[in-house]
Amino acid sequence: MPLFLHSFLNCSISYILFSIILLQSSYEKETKLNTKKGLLIMKSKQVKEYVNITIGLAIIITAIYFFLIPQDIVTASAVGLATLLATFIPLPISLITFFLNVILLIVGFIFVGGDFGWKTVYATVVTPIILRFLEIFIPVSKPLFEDIGINLIFGTLISSIGIALIFYQNACSGGTEVIAKIINKYSNIDYGKSFILSGILTVGFSYFIFGSKLCLISLLGLYINGIFTNYFVAQFGEYIADNQNNTAATKESSNQHPTTPSSTQLG
Repeated sequence: MPLFLHSFLNCSISYILFSIILLQSSYEKETKLNTKKGLLIMKSKQVKEYVNITIGLAIIITAIYFFLIPQDIVTASAVGLATLLATFIPLPISLITFFLNVILLIVGFIFVGGDFGWKTVYATVVTPIILRFLEIFIPVSKPLFEDIGINLIFGTLISSIGIALIFYQNACSGGTEVIAKIINKYSNIDYGKSFILSGILTVGFSYFIFGSKLCLISLLGLYINGIFTNYFVAQFGEYIADNQNNTAATKESSNQHPTTPSSTQLG
């Protein structure tokens, strides 16, 4: 295991450095602001987006790690594929996830180009790191609950919160998004349906490893996760809209009623 960990950390550091170089290059080409204030605002917005993506990924991975993986419930993600492969590959799921993400990104660049964006690259890097952290410091050998239904509901519910948070950063959790874009590019299927199809294909493979029961439960989880995600996306949208309206109203009120000096100030 120390050898696996050493290799994993080395690969992760190299991959992160490579991603940082690419991100910096992309940033220098695409973000040219005329004023220092504008540049600071842009950097602040980007930092906030990546912080929110990291939080969203942490929520997703935590839910999958504690509720779904111990029950062999497969998710429509690279972690789901890694869960399947871990049954006959003697490596940690985090390490398998890392290699899968690297392979998927390479395949994506070859067949699709850089269409999936640097936020997706960032997500594919951070996902196995968070998962490895949990494997090392909070090892789990059995499900939190004996009832597989409870694990399914809580796992899909909590992960959908993270997915919705990432959605509002114009990003995704990576992995199977590459498969969806390949299907979309080389077929007449639109991207939304391609994404669903890639998820069904990923979960469907569990039939050959875990059997029909867990395959059907995983497919049910995919459907429930979609319902929960749509709900939280709508809730986040209403919250953001309310905040924007309140901010706009406050600015308008300030412009219409400027603050005047008090009589004591006028002396």
